[in-house]
Amino acid sequence: MNLLMILAIISTSQNHGINLGIGSTGEASVGYQKGIFSPYLTMAFTSVSGTYTYFFQSYNDVLPEPYKEKIDGDTISWKIGLISPKLGTRISLNNKSTKPFVNLSVNMPIPIFISLKADDSTDQAQFDSIKTRLYEKPEPTITLSAGIGIEKFLGERFSIAAEINYNYLFGGMWLQDRYEENSNQTYWEKEQSHIKYQIGRTSTAIWLNYYF
Repeated sequence: MNLLMILAIISTSQNHGINLGIGSTGEASVGYQKGIFSPYLTMAFTSVSGTYTYFFQSYNDVLPEPYKEKIDGDTISWKIGLISPKLGTRISLNNKSTKPFVNLSVNMPIPIFISLKADDSTDQAQFDSIKTRLYEKPEPTITLSAGIGIEKFLGERFSIAAEINYNYLFGGMWLQDRYEENSNQTYWEKEQSHIKYQIGRTSTAIWLNYYF
């Protein structure tokens, strides 16, 4: 049975509950409705970028030349790209054309690229080291979400849903700041830093759904 035949069967079936959706937050969703449960998988891409520019200038007449005047500065450009798969389920509270529901999900953003660029070559070497250390011993960032919403069917196959959720994000990472040893390894020392973070926020979304 080829793909076209499978799609034809899906499109004519009335009760299997496969659905596609697109949300106002930029997420795309594929799900399956079975009774009161509607498990789903969503995917989103986020890109964050910016620049940081600093300038330093000083003058001290007491110092000899060429140390009287000092000028320094640099421009740093950064960019981070994330993909965010989310697995969850809606639990319908009735089986009518207007359905209130409870929403539960777990989301794990995954960095796919980190770019740090500086005009100064010395600063660039430091940022390259930082970028390497970010991947050295990462801990996953996880978002747990719970909320409520309502779904209204506009016909047999189309619906619109609105929801509000509370999202709790937590994660961390280890950074190796320094490691020194002598040639025969009779002496060594290491410093490490651990970063942890927790973020709580609310979010709202509107979904347009199509049921095959």
